[in-house]
Amino acid sequence: METKIARLKREIGKVDAQLKDPKGYNGSPEQIITLGKDKARFSAELETTEEE
Repeated sequence: METKIARLKREIGKVDAQLKDPKGYNGSPEQIITLGKDKARFSAELETTEEE
């Protein structure tokens, strides 16, 4: 379980870094939407995993 939590935190960190990069907003808006959805999914999964 600890490795799953660490993996999810890494994934959230990667998504956050991409969302903070202003260059990412020059491209397709779908990419930003996908990143936002990924972050929400990883965050929800992390919360569920931490509660177990």
